[in-house]
Amino acid sequence: MTSQNAPPQHFTTHHMNTVLSPSSEEPKATTTLDVLHPLLHPSSPLCYDFLLSVDHPQQKQNLLHSVRFPIRPFPFNAPAFPHNTSITKISLSIEKTSWLITVMPASNQFYITIQAVLSTAQSFLSQPITDVTWNVASPEARSVAEKSCAKRGGSVKRRIDWLGGKTKFGGLEPGMGRTEIIAKKAGPSSDGGQIWFLRLV
Repeated sequence: MTSQNAPPQHFTTHHMNTVLSPSSEEPKATTTLDVLHPLLHPSSPLCYDFLLSVDHPQQKQNLLHSVRFPIRPFPFNAPAFPHNTSITKISLSIEKTSWLITVMPASNQFYITIQAVLSTAQSFLSQPITDVTWNVASPEARSVAEKSCAKRGGSVKRRIDWLGGKTKFGGLEPGMGRTEIIAKKAGPSSDGGQIWFLRLV
């Protein structure tokens, strides 16, 4: 089972028995918010729901009415890393999971755009939960997913349902120690050690 197919950390799988806790011995983050587009910061006014497509009327309203958002139309094609467009591959980590979501430029782009970050995460989270993953999940995790799926009126349980109703973009933060430990367990990190924590709210 790859790290992208693995269930969240609280699942009872053989490779996730180690409890990860912050310590002074963990490696320091190698990324900073200085290189990140302000709209992707945790303090960003951006409102984006991963349950909705870009063209969904409610998504358009979310973008239109994002607090203090001054730019029209939304700059989807702006570089996610405007001060370092040489970054061509990053990994997104999500709290309480072993997931590493690889983000790369679209085929017609030379750098990672805001849209690439949002759409790649959205595509990953919208994937159906496989039978294999479901079968190794703990009863508690299954209950969370079932309740989340029912609340959104879905007929198919998806990866985002593991997260208990957290579906909106909450910003990116530099990959911290626990994220880097997860990455080492999962395999080689992305180019340049660019690991970012994807917050969902």
